[in-house]
Amino acid sequence: NEYYSSIRPKQILKGNEKPILALKRRGVSYVELRSLDVNAFDPLGINERQLYFLECFLLFCLLHDSPVISEQERKTIDENELRTAHHGRDPELKLIRDGSSVLLRDWADELMQEMQAVCELLDRSSKDKLYCRALEAQRKKVKDPELTPSGWHGVTSAVMGNCGVGFAPAAATQRDWLIELMEGVEDIPGAALTDGIQDRKSTRLNSSHTD
Repeated sequence: NEYYSSIRPKQILKGNEKPILALKRRGVSYVELRSLDVNAFDPLGINERQLYFLECFLLFCLLHDSPVISEQERKTIDENELRTAHHGRDPELKLIRDGSSVLLRDWADELMQEMQAVCELLDRSSKDKLYCRALEAQRKKVKDPELTPSGWHGVTSAVMGNCGVGFAPAAATQRDWLIELMEGVEDIPGAALTDGIQDRKSTRLNSSHTD
């Protein structure tokens, strides 16, 4: 029903259209980033400088050669993500690249050196050098992991699990429509949804959908 990845291609849905069908019919409208280190000390969970860095990084990825990933490469990527989630602030953490081990900090520094040209290009229209300054801020975090948001508030691992949705009271006449909606959007079996809300007199979808 939907492609799950750390960066997920998205298309705006029409009615109860399934996400994968929307992508097939109209292509990618935007991308959803799902593996960010949330800053608990920022009101929005992310600040302007981090957004400049992300914009540069995504443009770098778009311009960089990206051949089709093999099944083994997919497993390696998953393993690297898991290692980073659990031990990302360890300066001696090693990841797997082309069958060999490489320090995360060395790989990250290599990528940022390649990103420098993109930042300089984006900064041509601004005297403030916002993109280069954003890149330098991330370079410092690679050298000193304690500067990362997780280093500030002690988060050292990521919890990965299943999605969940909640339902709250509303007009009972909307029950069938809500079940049909969640069948299409989240690919949840209608029978399971019916069993979950059959004892309620009225039901509506709660906005507290979590990943």
